[in-house]
Amino acid sequence: MATNYEVLRRVHLFSAFSDDECNALGAVLRPRRVAATTKIFEQGAAGDTMVVVVEGHLSVELTDRSGKRTVIGEMQPGEIVGEMAVVDPAPRSTTVTAVSNALIYELSRDGLLRLRVSSPSAAAAIIGAVIQGVTRRLRAVDDRIEKRLHPEAHAAAAPKQQDAAEAAAAPAQDSLFSRIWSRLSGD
Repeated sequence: MATNYEVLRRVHLFSAFSDDECNALGAVLRPRRVAATTKIFEQGAAGDTMVVVVEGHLSVELTDRSGKRTVIGEMQPGEIVGEMAVVDPAPRSTTVTAVSNALIYELSRDGLLRLRVSSPSAAAAIIGAVIQGVTRRLRAVDDRIEKRLHPEAHAAAAPKQQDAAEAAAAPAQDSLFSRIWSRLSGD
């Protein structure tokens, strides 16, 4: 089953990839067909792959400590899920299940390491996107916590806090990116 580069280019992360970068990425992606109700990731399990949804839909759910499950999202074709696992070996934070029959492309941590050799710019773009996604989620969590702790103050200060947070995060992202890049390359 060949990788469809036009599908990859519809994924925001890969949209600016050159033909050479798409070829290098295609060489490390593993296409996989999954049936509806198949669990792709299990919350708490070890994982080292991210998934690009090509066809079908995936459900993302979180189980709290009491065992209550909550669907927190649905992944559509062109979206990516599980991307933190290619740079961080921590247990999966959610369960991802195919809602319908689906075609997914998997990128493993090992594949990302091979991509770093064959196409460093493509590997850097993927790692950069993972860092941006994590940073965006962290900011959202920070914002929700701040709103709960100080709802009246947050409304008045929100524009100033956002500008300051964005300015402060830029150097931190570069530093984090450098550390991850070094760790992946063994430097």
